Amino acid sequence: MLNILGREERYHFVGSGPGRRWTAHTRADGSRIESRYDRAGLKVATVDPLGHETLIERDDHGQVIAQTGPDGTRWAIERDALGQPVSIEGPENQRWQITRNDLGHPLAVTGPEGTTAFAYDNADLPYHPTTVTDAVGATHQRE
Repeated sequence: MLNILGREERYHFVGSGPGRRWTAHTRADGSRIESRYDRAGLKVATVDPLGHETLIERDDHGQVIAQTGPDGTRWAIERDALGQPVSIEGPENQRWQITRNDLGHPLAVTGPEGTTAFAYDNADLPYHPTTVTDAVGATHQRE
């Protein structure tokens, strides 16, 4: 296909139907990004044009639980029984905790810069936060 500048880019696939997977993207400059998959068809790695690999770890349900970059930088995700993130750990001891309500929506996200809180006060839109209080204490009303 042609990109916005009229230069050719190629997308490479294997398989067909639901099993079809995007395996590579050759850019107009000739560089190539590749994707690797496990037997279940889930993406487990990306290889950049320099051959550096980013690995994706998954749990028994196929949910992403960690990603490790080419430099060894690792992000880990802890999930609850429903598969939703409850904590995220990054490099340099960065950590975010996510507290959820009974519907699974975030009530608070606490990270290195403080806590952001969410309130859901509209019974007609129980999935839509009506108030967000950010880490510096500013409250934002949402409609």
